Amino acid sequence: MIQRAWGRIVNVTTSLDTMYLAGAGAYGPTKAALEAHTLIMSQDLEGTGVSANVLVPGGMVNTRMIPEQSGIPREKLIQPNVMENPIKWLASVASDGTTGMRFIGALWDEALPMDQRIEQSGAPCAWTQLPSKAIYPD
Repeated sequence: MIQRAWGRIVNVTTSLDTMYLAGAGAYGPTKAALEAHTLIMSQDLEGTGVSANVLVPGGMVNTRMIPEQSGIPREKLIQPNVMENPIKWLASVASDGTTGMRFIGALWDEALPMDQRIEQSGAPCAWTQLPSKAIYPD
């Protein structure tokens, strides 16, 4: 991708509160690591034409990850097809210049102009908009 000066990396992670969900000790932390890695890749690949972004459904999805015995009606879950349109856009030249972002598929609204879709469903990946707690030397 770097040699061609164009490429797309789109990682699928999960919602923040799922990353620390009790009983999800293997699932949540690996998704959190992938989210952080995506941000690092977006910074390392800056200026190469290769972007790195995150796409999440936005909550519990109607897949085999939610067992039938959960008692949650399948029609109340987010349907997997919410990922279709944002992934098509993220993988296209139309998303040139978009990197280091996370998009929520369930909030992507095709009826809106593109800038409003991005505003409504997107935010910096790895929650960089949250205040930093790290202490750096002067």
